[in-house]
Parts: sequence; C-alpha cells; structure tokens
Amino acid sequence: MRLATVALFALLSGNNVDSFSTAPLSTRQSRHVMNLYSGKNNELETTSTLQSAMISTVTAAAMFMGTLAPLPDDTANAAVAASPAPVIPAAKIVAKPATPTDILASEKKAVEIAKAAYADAGKPVTDAKAKVAAATITFNKDKAAKESAEKKVKDLKKTLIDFNDKLAQAKSKSKNEKLVELLTKKVVNTKASLSDAEKKLAAAKSAEAAASKDLAAKEAVLAKAEANLGGAKKALEKEEKNLEKATKKANEAAKKAEQKMKEEKKKAEKKAREEKQKAEKIAKEQKKKGEKKKKELEKKAQEEKKKAKAEAKAKAEKEKKEQEAAKKAAELKAAKVKEAENALKELEAKKKNLELAEKNSAQGLKNADAEIAAAAKKLAELKK
Repeated sequence: MRLATVALFALLSGNNVDSFSTAPLSTRQSRHVMNLYSGKNNELETTSTLQSAMISTVTAAAMFMGTLAPLPDDTANAAVAASPAPVIPAAKIVAKPATPTDILASEKKAVEIAKAAYADAGKPVTDAKAKVAAATITFNKDKAAKESAEKKVKDLKKTLIDFNDKLAQAKSKSKNEKLVELLTKKVVNTKASLSDAEKKLAAAKSAEAAASKDLAAKEAVLAKAEANLGGAKKALEKEEKNLEKATKKANEAAKKAEQKMKEEKKKAEKKAREEKQKAEKIAKEQKKKGEKKKKELEKKAQEEKKKAKAEAKAKAEKEKKEQEAAKKAAELKAAKVKEAENALKELEAKKKNLELAEKNSAQGLKNADAEIAAAAKKLAELKK
C-alpha cells in the first residue's frame, strides 16, 4: 500500500510541465506581445490543466487503493488505506517561466544606430565650420590688403596726374627750370611708386582670389556636411517616430493581452473550484467507506488477537505439563542409576570377598565378572 502510494506520487511529480506550454500566435506583433506575458499565460494554462489531471489521477488512485484489503495484523496500513485521497493545491504546480523578450528591440536598435550616425555626421560639420572660419579670416585679411592696395594705386594715379598737370603748366608758362626739374623728378618718383603699388595690388588680388577659392571650397564642404547632418537628423526623427508608434501599438496589444489573460484566469479558477468540489465529494465518500472498512479490520484484528492469546495460553500449559513430565522422568532415571550403582558396588564387594577367601572356584569368579559387566553395561545405558 505504501509503495503503491509512493510510486503514484513519484509518477505524478515526474511530469514535464513544459509540455503544456501555449503555442505562439501567427502574427509577428501578437507573438511579440504574447512573449511579454508568456510566463503568466504558461503558469495559468499549466495550472488549470495540471490541476484537472492531478485531481482526477489522485482520486482514481485513492478509489483503487480503498478497494484493497490490507494484511490482518497491519492496522496502521489499514488506516492509511482508509484515509481520503489528498488534494494537491494547483497553485504549487507552476510552469517554468519563459525568458522575457523585448519586442521593441529592433526599433530601439534602429534609434541607437540613427543617433550614432547623427553624432558622426555632426563631427565633420564642426570641423568644416572651424576651417571656414579660418578661411574667412584669411579672405577678409587678403581682401582688406587688396582694397588698401587699390586705394594706394588710385591715390598715386591722382597724384601723378596732378604732377603731370603742374609740370605741363610749368613748362608752358614758367621759365623756372628748377621748378620744372623738381616737378619732373616728382613725376618720375610717383610713376615708380605707382608701378610698385600696381605690382602689390596684383599680388593682393591674386591672394584674395586664392583665399576666395579656398573659402568657397571649405564652404562647399561645410554645406555638404550640413546636408549630411540634416539627413541624419531626419533619419533619427523618423526612427524615433517609428519607436514611438511601435511602443504605442505594443502597449495597446499588451493591454488587450492582459485583459484576455484575466478572463482566462477567471475561467481557470472557476474550473479549479468545480474540480476541487468534485474531488472533495469523492474523498468524503471514500472516507466513509474507509472508516467502515477500518472498523471491520479492527474487529477482525481483535478476534485474531483473542485467538492468538488463547493459543498462547494453551501452548504455555502444554509446555508446563511437558516440563513436569520431563522432571519426573529425570527423577526416575536418577533413582534407577543410583540403584544400578549400588548393585555394582555390591557385586564388586562380592568379588573382592571371593578373591580374599580364595574359596570360590574359577567358575564363580567368571560368573561374578559376567554379572559385573552386565551391571556396568546397564548403568552405562541408564546414564545415556
């Protein structure tokens, strides 16, 4: 009985609860949502299914064990067999929790990638801005140098014109040779200064053009970097919107799944209560049968005990009589041995008397020896 009970619970406890796991839904979104709650759903469905199977199996086993008759002298086993079948709480039988899955992992990953791309796109813009700022300073400096050179050339041209006009007037109206010589010298010097200023102006224009070209190239690089940054920003905003939309959709689906789970839990609890009531009813009936059988077994055990006590008493009396008979036999045997020993002593004394008197014949001695041998043999047999 005990071995059968142990084997039954060992079989029940060896069941694989994973076999009761629910199958995934068909759509991708539903599958992601249900993964969030797979641990709860598995626990709910497994609890309901295992509870029904456990109660039915234990009840059937209890009914079967209640029909078995225990050994007459095993009242304790009879009481165990007559006890109601235990009801195992379904709350203790839970499924292995599923590994949680982030259904927004792909969207979050896309946002992280977009953020990294936006950060990477911002570095060239910062670098390009610094280069444009440096190129702008160089261009403004070269432009200022060119404008200064242009002003100087313009001033020298005006001065040269004035000197030429004065020299022409001096030559036509004045006869002062010193004045003409002085003005001629100033015109020559001014022309030399103008030539030198024009060369510097050409160099300044060339430097300004180079600086302008360099600035334009750097501005083009900056514009391209800013365009890339703008594209990266739009991509980031797009991925963030996708994540926001997916989060909202997942929350709505999770809310629906949670509501469905609550409804299924209520159904499972109702079914569990019904199964429990059914099991308790069967257990109550089995308890009544067990108590009746227990009383019958106790009555039978008492009768067996009374019978065994009477048999033990008869056996003791028999043993006592046998012991008394054995004692009497021993005492009788001891008396016979004593008598034989006395007879032997008398014969030996007789022989000695015959030998001492030397009056007896050889036949008498022979007869005495034969009698002694017979007496010794008889004594030996009595002592056995």
